[in-house]
Amino acid sequence: MKILDYFEHPRFGVIVSSTDSKFDNFSDDEIKKRIGDTIVLVSNSHQRKLVKVKNVDIATSLTGKKNINICLSDSVTLSDLQPISQLLLLSEINVA
Repeated sequence: MKILDYFEHPRFGVIVSSTDSKFDNFSDDEIKKRIGDTIVLVSNSHQRKLVKVKNVDIATSLTGKKNINICLSDSVTLSDLQPISQLLLLSEINVA
């Protein structure tokens, strides 16, 4: 999932926002299950960092697109993120 926006909230910490058309037909609970409790943050330089997920909020636009906001653990700072950073879901990583 490509990170489209990120910001720091004084109460909740770092929040990243994304959309992914493959999630548009899933229920909110299905999306949260696929995201899980841990994700992989991938920087532009391809460095990977395991990150705990504190919360997931999903909004559906008028056009039916799912907007996914993920509140990350306190171990992530804004300096860890870059404009085209990506998130990998552990459920989608092939483990050999």
